[in-house]
Amino acid sequence: MTASNVYRILCLRGVESTKAQQITNVLQSLGSLSFRNAYHIETQETTPEAVAEAVNKVDDIKNQKIIGGR
Repeated sequence: MTASNVYRILCLRGVESTKAQQITNVLQSLGSLSFRNAYHIETQETTPEAVAEAVNKVDDIKNQKIIGGR
């Protein structure tokens, strides 16, 4: 997924453009540009640490579903 697609998804979700760009930049630096992260990430903070923590939460939810959780 490209950075512009992630940015677009965040904007469609109602994230203001400045925050969407900051989150996109952090996701790109983490190598985590994916639809799942763009669509499910829940963060009000745009610091690299906060975005990384939000990505970890998305990954945890994905892993729970794979293992058989809800």
